[in-house]
Amino acid sequence: MARQNEYESFREESLRRSTQKATENIVQPDVIPEEGINYIYMNPAQKAVYNYRCRSTTVEAGRGTGKTDGLISPHMIGCLQTMPRGTGLFLGNSIKQLFTKTVPKTLMAIERMTGLKEGIHFFRGHAPAKCKFKEPLVKPKVWENCIHFWNGFTWYMISTGVKAAANGMDSCAIVGDECRFMPEPLIKAEILPTLRGINTTHPGFDETKNPYYKSIFFVSDAPLTKRQAWMRKRKEEQTFEINRKIAELIRQANLCPEIVQIPKFQRELNRLRCQASIYFSFSSVENIDILGEQFLRTMKKELTETMFDISIRNIQKEEINDGYYCNFNQDVHCYLSNDEAQLEAAQKFNRKVVTQIYSGGRTLRVESESIDLKELSKSNNCCLDTDIIPGEPLRIAFDYGTTINCLVVGQTESRRNTGILRILNSMVNIKASRLEGLCEMFCKYYEPHQITCRDVIFYYDSTAKQGAAYASEKYDETRYYNTVKRVLKKHGWNVMEVPMGRPMSHNKKYEFLNGCFAETQRPFIRINKENNENLIASVENARVIEGRNGFEKDKSKEKYRVSKEVDDIEAELAQRTDLSDAFDTLVIGVRFYGSGRMIGVGLPMSS
Repeated sequence: MARQNEYESFREESLRRSTQKATENIVQPDVIPEEGINYIYMNPAQKAVYNYRCRSTTVEAGRGTGKTDGLISPHMIGCLQTMPRGTGLFLGNSIKQLFTKTVPKTLMAIERMTGLKEGIHFFRGHAPAKCKFKEPLVKPKVWENCIHFWNGFTWYMISTGVKAAANGMDSCAIVGDECRFMPEPLIKAEILPTLRGINTTHPGFDETKNPYYKSIFFVSDAPLTKRQAWMRKRKEEQTFEINRKIAELIRQANLCPEIVQIPKFQRELNRLRCQASIYFSFSSVENIDILGEQFLRTMKKELTETMFDISIRNIQKEEINDGYYCNFNQDVHCYLSNDEAQLEAAQKFNRKVVTQIYSGGRTLRVESESIDLKELSKSNNCCLDTDIIPGEPLRIAFDYGTTINCLVVGQTESRRNTGILRILNSMVNIKASRLEGLCEMFCKYYEPHQITCRDVIFYYDSTAKQGAAYASEKYDETRYYNTVKRVLKKHGWNVMEVPMGRPMSHNKKYEFLNGCFAETQRPFIRINKENNENLIASVENARVIEGRNGFEKDKSKEKYRVSKEVDDIEAELAQRTDLSDAFDTLVIGVRFYGSGRMIGVGLPMSS
């Protein structure tokens, strides 16, 4: 009992200091720093969002703006501090994305900003009984995908890729990261209706006093396709007059920082925030103090003008009206792995965490068990891809080039049943290692699959018989298809090569692929959404032109130079046709060449 009291005393003192740190470090006005306070830097974009703090906030920002650290984390801190025992929804595109990307970065930012520590002030899953955490007013049925804080506030990690994931929930706040990938109909029909709030007398749950209560906070990069631009519709919901009044109060606080301590001022500001809706659009320039001018100069030099406008300047791109894949529909042809299956797969990374609290010369041990998100993120393999069929071979096809090489990975129900082709993954490499490096990436990612099957069916047409260096004496060794076989065999794969001859003519390819999407031709196509974001964008953005022999894919943008920075080529990949070309080869190979023998007759070839 004495040790338990010491633990609670330690935690309460730590909480008092961290709460003071959070409220002092992230300040509203431009005050002069005081000694003894360790201020947290916020760039102009982050500061604007935090100062306005509207109940409904939507932010579209360029790459490197600091969305996780300076936008999402402060908002989540405000929710959990003002609404004890409340519940919030933390949205992601899938459990895999949440566990490997979003949640680890967010928790690190919360710990850094507030001093809250995992294992002391919050747990992933249900807190151990000896910690005596308060329970949320609305308890979850399962705790595996929850973050439980000392005051009872609980964030539910919800995947928007699964229908009915939030059914029956009552939430007090909604936070969404990378919202451009989320389906708009599901957000409107299932997620937003959960903002029913909680019936309690605590002032934090008063709609007229706390702007965090029943708040909506959506954040995303610039959209790359028309479908991803659904967030821009929220511009129409802005409360311009109320936002103008909030801006005036913020201006007064900047001129006279002492005014923020006056209760009447705070009440009026929060009253306006509770009624407000705002839409922000920022470019990467907002974070120039962190990124540096050289970063922008490099991007300006390396990226094409269109790509620079999209990914850095965050300027709305022109709409694409005529598509090569006119029958492609994300709602029909794309899927996400089952959340429950991904959670089960993630349990392999469970670890016991022992926290030791030192107080008054004594030690209190607190044991808990949760998924090790750091190890899960480091794994970088297919362990969470629950759509892979064990024992069945992987089917691959490439698009080759001197600067960019692309790979698409698929799988059918069995070697004989090729009626449905699932596109499991797509990869790109533009580094000096190029094709060899891309093959190494594939081998590393799918190494766990070798336990049940080592076979790879490799489709290639006559373009793969070109070489990486025509002048080389060892020309045959540098042919693209030989390079692929050599690297895969070195890593223990059994490569079943399927030569396809000359590529199919453009007009026949157009009819066949759109027939597959319309499901009048086989194979029927299903694409894993979270592993193929760039491929999907490439398919959606592919233009069609009318050539000499009919409809053709517009490949003019393949002539553009490619950025040397891997983290900044997403917008370029979305506009180029490289990935979709590899996709075309795989689909045609599965349909007409099966697992290595010719099953089509009289195939139309290009002249």
